[in-house]
Amino acid sequence: MTALGPSSSLAELSLHGLFQSSPGATLQTLLDRLCAFCGDLTKGSAALGDPSLGADFFEHEVVCVSAVETPVGSNRNDDLVLRLRSSFLDRGGAKKRRRGEVEADDGAGRGASGTRIIPFDERKWTLFQFSNVDISYTGATCRPVVVCEVEAGNAVEYLKAMGYKISSEFVRRGYNFHLRIPDSEPGVDSSGRMRLNVTRYLRVTVARVEKLPVPLSPASLPPFDPFVPPVDPSSAADDARTGPDVWLVQVSSMPDRADAEKVEAEMGSVREALNGLVELSVVDHVLLQQRVKYFDA
Repeated sequence: MTALGPSSSLAELSLHGLFQSSPGATLQTLLDRLCAFCGDLTKGSAALGDPSLGADFFEHEVVCVSAVETPVGSNRNDDLVLRLRSSFLDRGGAKKRRRGEVEADDGAGRGASGTRIIPFDERKWTLFQFSNVDISYTGATCRPVVVCEVEAGNAVEYLKAMGYKISSEFVRRGYNFHLRIPDSEPGVDSSGRMRLNVTRYLRVTVARVEKLPVPLSPASLPPFDPFVPPVDPSSAADDARTGPDVWLVQVSSMPDRADAEKVEAEMGSVREALNGLVELSVVDHVLLQQRVKYFDA
């Protein structure tokens, strides 16, 4: 496995909300407002005429914990929760189609549009280690984070070799927006390095969180269709589509800790823009504690 050096001076700031379509506020209404606010017109009303268009957020997350249970006691506070994230769609497929190469369906309903699912061993993964929430921030959830880019190799097998096991996994499929925020001022970052002007973005995602029918296989999911409720893999076949169609709306950014307060202030503008459609809020810090939950705990 090949990995780039970790960055330890970052913090993830985020706001979360849930959206459920209603006659007065449909998914199309939410996406149109985000298109106008972020200046991205590719996911608006025209794109939603075809469910395979506009959707560009397909992320697989694997949560890993120690394979050996730490004995009861204070040492459990040192247990780490590691998260692997990877995009699993290749949008270079359109070029291959023009060259006459044949592509398989990507498992997300986009095979005909020139995208394909990336084989597991070819994906680029990002490894995250989050710390507990910094409760001094009240306008957004702020978690210090160590990030390491995995450029090649099977990241999951590597973590297993390091003594970790898969605790859970899920996929997020939906829509991805970016909102540019003012450039950072030149200066020195929290690690003492010189910082030049940097353009930063707030990321806004509108996505369903889905379980995988087959472990580590996003291709086992049914085609993505924003107008059809997702299938619950644990439900019976004749009751597979019951329940509300809920979308997770997340606003996030991962700046240097020195810029965290500025980013926190900018997130307020997104909250105001979506007022009346989604109530974006700070997640209770207790729910985000990085604590491994053993069966006897």
